[in-house]
Amino acid sequence: MKMKVAFITDGDTIGVICPSQFEGNKRLRLVGIDCPERKSVEGQIARDYTYSLCPPNQEIKVVLVTGDRHWGRLVGAVYIEEGIYVNELIVSAGWARAVPEFQIQTPQWERIVKAEEWAKRRKLGIWAEGANSRGSQYK
Repeated sequence: MKMKVAFITDGDTIGVICPSQFEGNKRLRLVGIDCPERKSVEGQIARDYTYSLCPPNQEIKVVLVTGDRHWGRLVGAVYIEEGIYVNELIVSAGWARAVPEFQIQTPQWERIVKAEEWAKRRKLGIWAEGANSRGSQYK
């Protein structure tokens, strides 16, 4: 389903302008990945990276997988330009980790796992030496 980006909340949550059946704008949680919280340095960088991929007013293709009852968000996979998988790009750049609890719901889960392995091997982003890749920066 096609949507437009309204804003970026943090590295793994995008505000989207939805088709009429969703009654206005919603927050969209990127399925299968988890970025550091935005109050951390890594979280701010993750947010900026997501913004660089999905700036406001950009059209995106969203594959919805489920709703987030607790937070009232949509949950899904995001694609830009010719099928480029945003969830995977954020992980491969080292600004998110794969979340195995959601592997059944995540389209192309194997790509997310390979992207994380690639970023870890290259010590990118949260996997870099000295980065606070564990603990309080995640929910």
